[in-house]
Amino acid sequence: MPPTSFVIELCNDAGADKVRLGRLHLAAQEAQPRGWGHATRLRQEAATARRQAMHAKRELQLTAAALADAQDRICELEQQLANLRGLTSPAGHIGGRPVWYAGPRGRLLTRQTPAFGAQVDQVSDRIVAHLRHPQSGPGIPACGTVLVPQQSGKSAYVSAVTVKAADAGFGLVMVLSGPWNAERTQLQANIEAALPPRAHDIPPVRWLTSVTRDYRRAVRQLRTMPDRQPILMVVKRNAAVLRKVIADLREARNAISDVPALIIDAAGDTALAGDRVESLLNSVLDVVPRTQYIRFASVGADQGVPSQDFVLSVPASDD
Repeated sequence: MPPTSFVIELCNDAGADKVRLGRLHLAAQEAQPRGWGHATRLRQEAATARRQAMHAKRELQLTAAALADAQDRICELEQQLANLRGLTSPAGHIGGRPVWYAGPRGRLLTRQTPAFGAQVDQVSDRIVAHLRHPQSGPGIPACGTVLVPQQSGKSAYVSAVTVKAADAGFGLVMVLSGPWNAERTQLQANIEAALPPRAHDIPPVRWLTSVTRDYRRAVRQLRTMPDRQPILMVVKRNAAVLRKVIADLREARNAISDVPALIIDAAGDTALAGDRVESLLNSVLDVVPRTQYIRFASVGADQGVPSQDFVLSVPASDD
């Protein structure tokens, strides 16, 4: 492609329409795949796309916060209506939502700095409060997302919610880690450390996994679920592993069909509607209808989980 100065000089010699030919020359430059004009246009389009993405991310954060505020306001109004009707009020509230969990918190707080530990405790109360009480009987299970900023201690919140769910009466708690063994091992260790110690030589929960062992067939344990001793497992977000879990749940269906269960998806950033793992998680509801679901995801992650009842945002950590 000749330079612009050559085209102008040629137009002067030929007496042609310089403006029209100049526009045609510029269009030809921009049409060249490796030309300067084409590269400039691509850079401009990329910059525009980046600005649009940042704007959309900010809008998503604002929408999530507005949704949480609206849900809290609804709970506040429902509580006022209950008071007018003379119904019993819950023991406490966080942000207008009844807090029905009142279990021990001491050991969890000792593992964090005091300020962050108090924040984890309060936020995890708020998360659990958005679930249906496990002892409330059959009903529509809750499903929601918790958005956590990067480097804000997501595993601490996951551990706190797991411990409180087990203490509150969920008979079966399944925690999903990332797809790698190291992720599963670390998350299992964090949750075990957050649990209270044995009481009268009886462990507080029955584990189907350990720091050194991923899920294996456990039909017998599921069929003989003890009273007041919830079953916990930390499994990789992996289709092959989840198939084993679901196969055992189906075999033990008669023993667990009425058990309040909770799935805590600590690897929610990878959740995609319609993929194999999501389909397998949905099939858990066929076996254990009282299963509820919490997805932990990074701020700005895809909101791809259908039929969500709540979206909560965790404050960024200053530690």
